[in-house]
Amino acid sequence: MTPTQADKDRELSFSIINYLSASYRGKLAGFTLLGQLGHASFDEEEISRLLNVTEKISEWFAGLMRGELLFCASWESPETFEAQDALGLLSKLKPELMDTARRVDDFLNGTGVINSEHAKWLFMP
Repeated sequence: MTPTQADKDRELSFSIINYLSASYRGKLAGFTLLGQLGHASFDEEEISRLLNVTEKISEWFAGLMRGELLFCASWESPETFEAQDALGLLSKLKPELMDTARRVDDFLNGTGVINSEHAKWLFMP
């Protein structure tokens, strides 16, 4: 069976929403942990921002379950405010993910100096 355009749109929408959900919920969990540990980089405003973002992503997911698609695979660029907002959130993740990937690569290649303190905060900004 060949996927229909609606199937492609649903798959694209689900993929992006799911990725955003996992990423931002992970960030929220990390910052919550920093707060619980009393870490200096804990930021109450960042927690509030992340809560708002994860709520918005949850609303997109609920809409998707009702059949409301966030993206259309045939679009040249996002054509709705919500799609633009989702891609904006996605682009904000890239620098942090690239930095984390670099740190993990350094660790795996043995080029990064890792002591117990570095290992403890390897994935924290």
